[in-house]
Amino acid sequence: MSIAQTRALLLTPQPDEMLAAVEHHLRQEHETHLETGKDGSRFVDKDGFCVTFQTEEKGLQISLRAPHEGMLVLLRDQVVQHVHELSPEAASDLRWEGFDCALRDYPSNFRIGTLIARSRPVTGLLRLQLQVDDIPALGDGLHLKVMLPSQPSRAPAWPRLGANGGLQWPKGKDALHVRYLTIRATDPKAGLVWLDVVDHGDGLMSTWAATAKVGSTIGLMGPTGTPVIPQVERVFLAADQTAMPVVARMIETLPPQVRGTVVAECDSAEEARSYFNSDKLEIVALDRASFRSAILEQATEICRVEKPQYAFFAGELLNARELRAFFRGDLALGNRHHSSIGYWREHE
Repeated sequence: MSIAQTRALLLTPQPDEMLAAVEHHLRQEHETHLETGKDGSRFVDKDGFCVTFQTEEKGLQISLRAPHEGMLVLLRDQVVQHVHELSPEAASDLRWEGFDCALRDYPSNFRIGTLIARSRPVTGLLRLQLQVDDIPALGDGLHLKVMLPSQPSRAPAWPRLGANGGLQWPKGKDALHVRYLTIRATDPKAGLVWLDVVDHGDGLMSTWAATAKVGSTIGLMGPTGTPVIPQVERVFLAADQTAMPVVARMIETLPPQVRGTVVAECDSAEEARSYFNSDKLEIVALDRASFRSAILEQATEICRVEKPQYAFFAGELLNARELRAFFRGDLALGNRHHSSIGYWREHE
């Protein structure tokens, strides 16, 4: 599937000040740092996605690139939301090349998923098998934005596209409960998608995953994210249960010569080895009671014995910050050779 791209001019009489505000917002609120291009543009380019900002006489030119149209829909919406946080009026006036403002319909990457089966691959995770129409049109990706009514008794009202390319979400009684879940596997010919969900025991999404009847439906949008690992010989991959499906997908993309270690939040090494099913990586399990307090020390011990050329962590936000500092500082890994992502924040 070909690369999708678009651009829009953010009208402002002070483009330099707007660019500075955007950069400060991304750095402070989202821990995203912009690089400088040879032409003076500012950009972030990671995992197949690229957002470029270039000042012009009439405003700030924003250019987007994504692996395919489905991912571009979500990337465009993210940019619109970032601009809205700085200037609601400027965000409302955005118009994107190649986007028909008259459509205002469901996003092209929106689908309805129908639950047909569930299983439990390891303690603490539920695996949902969904029937989904026209999977090939969605393209490849790691995550789906999954949604259901915040008031379960109400019929769902799904998001639509606004004239500025952003998503218009239902509000009030029709508001949706939205979470990102990782695609564990797909069967495009059969129209099947498997999603792994942490069984929290509470929360709307976890409750739906555990109790919804076969035939129940849920909204899906995406996918987004790609399991991009540079060509290296040794990796370090770590994840709490929310990110175990991502690490499993990443392992499946590794060339056979790659070696390294996986540290996962799992109650036993046997369960972890069964879940990841890899004979080329060492699998280390930290139980759910100790993972958060022990992961940094465990990573330090492993990586100092044999330094990886690529390191990845995903899980709780504070853990992600600690591991990011370790990857950048102690291991001195460059931006394209490490990633540490906060999937959730404690007490939220």
